[in-house]
Amino acid sequence: MHIAREGYNLALADFLNPPIPEPEIEYDEMKTSGFYISEEDWRVHMNVARHPQLGETELLRFFRCMARHEIGHYIYCPYDRINSSFMVAEAASVLDPMRAVFAVNVFADLVVETKLFKMFRDDTLWSLEVIIREAVRVTGSPSALFKILVRTYEYLWGVRFPIRLDIGKREDRIARELANAVRDGIDDENSWPERTRRVAQILRDVLMEEVREGICLGVPAPMLTGCGGSSTGSPMATKPDAEEERSPAEVPKDVIILMRGNPMEIRDKEAAEGKGELSEEDLEKIARRFVERGQDFGKFASASLGLSPMLRGHDLLRFWYRARAASKIEIKMRVKREGSALPAYTTVWRIGDPIEELDIVQSLQTFPVLIPNITTRKWVKRKSERHGEKSAPPDLLIVIDSSGSMFWELWNPAGPSGPYDAALVSAFAALDFAMRKNCRMAVLNFSDEPITCEWTRDRKKVEDCLLTYQGGGTELPIEELIELVQKARDQVLVLIISDAEIYNWKQALRGLMEIASMGHKIVLFLIGGREEDLQSKKFKTFFQMGGKIYPVQDANDLPKMVIEEVRGYYGGE
Repeated sequence: MHIAREGYNLALADFLNPPIPEPEIEYDEMKTSGFYISEEDWRVHMNVARHPQLGETELLRFFRCMARHEIGHYIYCPYDRINSSFMVAEAASVLDPMRAVFAVNVFADLVVETKLFKMFRDDTLWSLEVIIREAVRVTGSPSALFKILVRTYEYLWGVRFPIRLDIGKREDRIARELANAVRDGIDDENSWPERTRRVAQILRDVLMEEVREGICLGVPAPMLTGCGGSSTGSPMATKPDAEEERSPAEVPKDVIILMRGNPMEIRDKEAAEGKGELSEEDLEKIARRFVERGQDFGKFASASLGLSPMLRGHDLLRFWYRARAASKIEIKMRVKREGSALPAYTTVWRIGDPIEELDIVQSLQTFPVLIPNITTRKWVKRKSERHGEKSAPPDLLIVIDSSGSMFWELWNPAGPSGPYDAALVSAFAALDFAMRKNCRMAVLNFSDEPITCEWTRDRKKVEDCLLTYQGGGTELPIEELIELVQKARDQVLVLIISDAEIYNWKQALRGLMEIASMGHKIVLFLIGGREEDLQSKKFKTFFQMGGKIYPVQDANDLPKMVIEEVRGYYGGE
């Protein structure tokens, strides 16, 4: 065991000791792997009961090389979750998310090993020969995927391993294409997503044949949680028991040995820091980067599911809409306004100070003769800040119409679209403003039935209510709305987003005026509404009570209009 630890420490020193967790050195004959990373804490494990039969000197060299490979994933490729996500997304445009992760790891292994080959040529070549020999010994009959990967290394490095494999013309052609796809992009991180997609295209048929249910002995790969319909109508709802949604897949064992562990797990910087599943912070960063680059929701979903297969549909949508809302909000710097400067006390005026600062009266009162640097005086002024009275920002109640006329095309090739999509971006932006001021929030989601999220500061509860699309009729539940407002402790901003097809307009308007009479603020955004429709007497009374109604001709304009209105209540900082 001391040999394994010494080899690992030598590998760390080779890379100037990057800050990754200490390895777990163990002796366990029950485990088939000699070198792996545990899923729960992403710690490197060295099982000294399972390793090639080597002398002590060679064993130290072997463990050092194996450790270099794992460390290489942390410091070279894919490095971090952002890189990983874009690589998985591109591969997933060709393959399902599970096999897409495999393609990413193939590309990453080829990059890492080639970088190591350039740095430690003899060691890297020798260690890969040992691994190939061991994989052939264990499995007896090498898989086609194994042969392709071995031949790819030979083309990339311009070498031939002494272990002769029976590689057919098809495997040889695929290996040559794979090497060409990887070669010129090894040192160009910006090209990695595109090159990963090319790797996925080249390996697609082989992966479909060999990485599937029931193929030879291997390890179970992470499974996707299915996304089906639900009684609430949410197109991304999932069953509570994710286990029922899994489809087992296995990987050829010789490929697992060659790739030093489960090729369905991404190993990167965050993995080295002990982060297994994607955190909320990870998802927010990834979603924002996808939105910034103009990528669609499908790619973001594929990447996220590939990196963290147990994610639920609502989680993907939550972070997607957070990112899109954030991209719409303009960051306005708060400028501190200062009041007038008031004299505070006197000090010595010295030669070199502005002449206008010299106070003759104070100087002569100190001593009747002006002696520079001794009797000359000036005032030190303290600047005062003006503090005007400002009322506390209101709590936020979002009333959102999820009826059929507010359609939501979630799986549009260009990304989610439709009036409900615009309403969600707007609502998520409004939440962002309220969250910054630590205000309480509530939601009334209405269609055939009202779905309510009571007053809370729990953002997830509010978002889950917003993301539940019903697709029925359009009837504003005014009694439930009044009840929610009455439960609020402070003044409320009632933000209503709907179209112009509310069935019970007359009853709804009476209820809204009742809410306005309590001193609460009401703002309606009517998608498809017209200015001329608001000229009737009933609306004028509502306006006189402080209510606002904005007709929205184009749903794409809605987020900007909502943000500008909400900014007035919560500020832009």
